[in-house]
Amino acid sequence: MVLYLILLILVALVVERWSIRHALDGVKYELKISKNLVEIDEEFQLITTLRNASRRFIPFIRISEYVPRDITMDAKRCTMGFDENRARVNSTVYMMPRQKMVRRLRASLGRRGRYVFNGAILYGGDFLGLSEKAKYFDRLREAVVLPKRLDSVEFDRTLGGFLGDVSVNRFILEDPVLTLGFRDYTGREPMKQISFTATARTGRMMVKQFDHTLDVTVSVVLNLDTRLPSGLARPLMETCFSMIRGVCEMLEEKRIQYAFCTNARAAGQTGPWEFVSDGLGGAHLSTILEGLGRAVCQSTQSRDTLLEDVRRRAESGRAHIIITPGREDISPAQVRALSNYTGAKVLVVSAEEVTAP
Repeated sequence: MVLYLILLILVALVVERWSIRHALDGVKYELKISKNLVEIDEEFQLITTLRNASRRFIPFIRISEYVPRDITMDAKRCTMGFDENRARVNSTVYMMPRQKMVRRLRASLGRRGRYVFNGAILYGGDFLGLSEKAKYFDRLREAVVLPKRLDSVEFDRTLGGFLGDVSVNRFILEDPVLTLGFRDYTGREPMKQISFTATARTGRMMVKQFDHTLDVTVSVVLNLDTRLPSGLARPLMETCFSMIRGVCEMLEEKRIQYAFCTNARAAGQTGPWEFVSDGLGGAHLSTILEGLGRAVCQSTQSRDTLLEDVRRRAESGRAHIIITPGREDISPAQVRALSNYTGAKVLVVSAEEVTAP
């Protein structure tokens, strides 16, 4: 009888040791986010997939998923825990052989920014339920919350008036590069439009005929290098992000092609951000908005260097809209120099004057 008990204990110890060693064998974890670009407080889903690829029953799995601390979740049957910089969604399950489980949790985020989901730690129990084995699943996922469009009637009126003037100018100012042909001189054309080659060839005074329907092009510039103290500058930079969104969406509404240039740093950005060439449409706008969502309140270069880059990329006739935190960030001399170089208008709007009471 004693021998039988000893044998039974040895078998139990072997099974116990085997169970703790192989507690999570065949268990696979995956995390997906239903939307990577979301608005503030817009609902999205965290989709957790758990699979038992083995042929054995797993009586206990404890899941601890790492999510951003600022997240709001409808996490029924789950508990929330909090670390210093992140939160944990805790739950427990059991799994039958070859079973697949999919769980969808509704979530939202209340502030603009880039939010990282760092995967999960799974804990598998042993045969006797005395200890656990942990396994980390590195599933880096992220959601980017876009800035809201600035709700300012005065800003929209200023911007709309500027873009209206720019649009009208294309029918007034003829492009001296694209020549459609020649026509007879009427006496109303300036001397610089007279074509002496065509005049000599035809024997009568001829002037160049230009294209009056050239597309308007605008460069949108975001500057974060400010003279303001850091405590005051940060909320104004957030306003700048909202202003840029308003500018780009109004350009989309008016079907005006635009480029984008900035010295704002973007966290985790993999595509183009500091300079986005001329474009129009959903994909073009999405590239800029994603950068605005990822942007941190830091500049990568000085405002002087940024404006030099802007001038270097500009061509004749290109208008510019410059958004900056402080009134004194961009000097009148810099504005005149850029306007004289392109022969087009330059609009500078600061978040400080937009938010002033």
